[in-house]
Amino acid sequence: MIRVKNKQWLFILGLSAIIAGCNNEKDYYEDPLKNLKPENEYFDFSTKDKVSVSLNMGAVGANSIYEIYLEDPIIVKDNGLAELNSDIKPVYSNITDLTGKSNVSITLPSASKKVYLFNRNALLPGSVELEISDTRTISFNNEKENDVKSVRAIGDEGPDWYVHTDGIKYGKGNVSNAVKDKVNMTGLNELYTLCQWTNNVSISNITFTPKDYVENTLRDSKEINAFSSQATRFYPEGKNNSKYAGTPSTVNLKTSNDKDYTNINLVVLGENAGWHSPFGYFYYKAGNEPTADDLKSNKIPKYIILPDASDNVKDSWPGADWVIDGMFKLGQTIHLQFFGEKYNEPASYNFPKGYIIGWFVIGDGTTCSKYGYYNPECSWSFKNSLSETKGFCTSLDTRKLGGKDVCVNFAVATNSSRSMMYIGVEDDVKTSDPDYNDLMFYVEANPLTISPDVPIMSDKEEHIKYSNKGTYAFEDQWPDGGDYDMNDVVTEYEHGVSIYSKTNFQDDKPVSTIKYVEELTATFKFTQASDAATFNNALGIEFKNLDKGIVESVTVNGTTAQLEVGNPVPSVIVATNARTAIGKTFELVIKLKQNNTLDIDNLEYNPFIVENNDGSAKGRYEVHLPKYTPTALGWNGTNINQYYVDGKNGLYPFAIDIPIWNWTLISENVAIGNEGEYPNFINWAESNGVNNKDWYLHKNGR
Repeated sequence: MIRVKNKQWLFILGLSAIIAGCNNEKDYYEDPLKNLKPENEYFDFSTKDKVSVSLNMGAVGANSIYEIYLEDPIIVKDNGLAELNSDIKPVYSNITDLTGKSNVSITLPSASKKVYLFNRNALLPGSVELEISDTRTISFNNEKENDVKSVRAIGDEGPDWYVHTDGIKYGKGNVSNAVKDKVNMTGLNELYTLCQWTNNVSISNITFTPKDYVENTLRDSKEINAFSSQATRFYPEGKNNSKYAGTPSTVNLKTSNDKDYTNINLVVLGENAGWHSPFGYFYYKAGNEPTADDLKSNKIPKYIILPDASDNVKDSWPGADWVIDGMFKLGQTIHLQFFGEKYNEPASYNFPKGYIIGWFVIGDGTTCSKYGYYNPECSWSFKNSLSETKGFCTSLDTRKLGGKDVCVNFAVATNSSRSMMYIGVEDDVKTSDPDYNDLMFYVEANPLTISPDVPIMSDKEEHIKYSNKGTYAFEDQWPDGGDYDMNDVVTEYEHGVSIYSKTNFQDDKPVSTIKYVEELTATFKFTQASDAATFNNALGIEFKNLDKGIVESVTVNGTTAQLEVGNPVPSVIVATNARTAIGKTFELVIKLKQNNTLDIDNLEYNPFIVENNDGSAKGRYEVHLPKYTPTALGWNGTNINQYYVDGKNGLYPFAIDIPIWNWTLISENVAIGNEGEYPNFINWAESNGVNNKDWYLHKNGR
């Protein structure tokens, strides 16, 4: 709008209100700098508020990345697998402390009633819907101790090193009452299950450790937490972890060349699978390496040790409406069996010298007659044909990556002492973004031979990112008054934060974390109408509670920019003329110095426009969000407070922050709150934000 004298403006404003016919005859012009009331008598027009977040992930969640979303980030693909929706960005992200806790204060839309907590640690619940209480708090407690028996890994001391500390004696004898049942699955020959697992049994009674096969041993949760947490940080959920993919030589396990026999255990760390997939192993003599095709034929037997590699823990992701959909427990130990060189001898726990053990998974290879909800009478079975599954993949199936042949579905890693080896499984044979944590195990062997090429899970660097988006809308008539159509300068924004984090380990346990904010970004896209304003208004932003001394560099659209001189608080003019910026996008990037101490939870964004930025104004007229102060460069009359609201009744702002994109603009020359122009706005403003918190979603009031 063109700046005019007060009396002229009052006449024009009254005339436009009559023409609009729906302003309830309110006269909302009065000099906002006269007759100022105390600040607490003005509404701040904020559509956002602070929410306290208290998380306790337990020991398994120490130093784990978590993200908070305003909408469910999980989508279910046509093949039935759930995955993270890359089009949805978290509004907050951080890393828990050494005890698995995080207590922060975050800014969310006041209208929001729930959030979704997503954990990058695959041993923690995935996407969990959390309610925001009336006191604007969010809490989550995952600290649960499993009632498990404490055992140690296979020892190598004493007169009989074949005696495991779980009480099972290995020796050179055979496995008493061993189970080896043939599985008939068309397209996959020589497939056996080493489990007593039949149809027509209650899902709550299914077990892969039948009587007299092996003792149902569990690892103490505290013993595996440190290693499992480290592994899931190394292979975070929802990330493409291909750079850590294994090769057949690193994934496949070799028996000892020094001792006559090797005992091998597989310990279940967890699962994050969307399917019910059989998992097992095969073995062959070194020098007689089979091909991937050999494993589908009758040349190499394959032994299923987990008919359904899902745990017996309730799925927590939204839409998981069954109670328990698996059979194993975390920490469960599986003892592998050897059936002789020609696969026809009685079962033994002892693998001789010179053998190699590989792994396989059959994606979605088991089914339930009443799948989709918990039913204790459900009949489980293997699928009849390989073509009915999502595919068969072994640790011999490879693809080219970085010039070498890597496993399609398997990855490995080890701790710093190279005494434990993690095996991670991706159960989707067609995925291009494997995270290798659908099924998670670690291997025990006596002794354990780990290839020197297996990556070591040592110190891990992370770049944690999140962003908040919305729309800034400005009136450019301050302090002369305004028509409050809030469309003179309108820009969609996205404020991004990048946090650097490095966890330091000692004895494979996290002992300290280096964490600091490495980068702030702000993207602006101007969306006002071409005739909305006649002034050459600039857009700027000030970063309150950011120390100017820790700023390393500033760029706008890749070009070096400068912080404004004369303002002790960092501020940047992003666009010098909003009229010529319509439809354009401006990206501000502020890189910060390493090891800075910025408290990101206290950072405040102070956007503003500079009216008549072409030099025609007497001074620098800035317009800010209500109750925000101008920069040190902005004109503020006689240094009195100026709240950027109308001077009549304080019901109309000169700027507002709408927490959404694609906000439908208000009609030109019609004040916000009129019929068809967000009428619920008036009720919201008069109630100081208590009522109609989502008014900006209802242009017509419905």
